[in-house]
Amino acid sequence: MTSDPFDPKNLRLDDTALQQAKAGAVRAGATQRSRQPFVMLTLAQANRLSEMAGPAVRVFFRVLFLTFKARGRPVKLANAALAELGVNRKAKWRALRELEARGLIVVTRHPRKSPEVSLTQE
Repeated sequence: MTSDPFDPKNLRLDDTALQQAKAGAVRAGATQRSRQPFVMLTLAQANRLSEMAGPAVRVFFRVLFLTFKARGRPVKLANAALAELGVNRKAKWRALRELEARGLIVVTRHPRKSPEVSLTQE
């Protein structure tokens, strides 16, 4: 054996390393992606949210997440989507009015239907 680290004989994988590579073993130093839901917001959005409290913040985060999943298209915001966050339907409407007044979202209201919400372009 030669001591040259780039000699082809030194670069060959032994049988166990070859089997692991074929089986799709995780590379050394590779990081796994998180499976937790997440949202990304701009600094301007964060500054406007810092002045708010209560259900409006939770509603905005849900709208961000749903918009991300819908690839930027407007989303229908059902009461059930917010009930799991502890936001009832009246608090949802108050929060939507507050978020719209602060310029974070645009709401299209339909009689007896869930509102359609989209993020503003900043």
